[in-house]
Amino acid sequence: MNDIITKRLKESKSKSILIFLENNFRYEGKCLNSDEKYLELLDYKTDKIMVFDIAQIKTLEVKE
Repeated sequence: MNDIITKRLKESKSKSILIFLENNFRYEGKCLNSDEKYLELLDYKTDKIMVFDIAQIKTLEVKE
């Protein structure tokens, strides 16, 4: 599943996304950058840049 998430994140640069992590934490923000291992997200709630390990992402929603 990580291959699908990685592919979708690469296509979603500068788009708004919603992610749920394995620990059920929820984050919504702008996808700034991603590679095969990490996601860089501008979190809307805290207005801070956060970096996530893609392996910890359980679900991903891309908002068009």
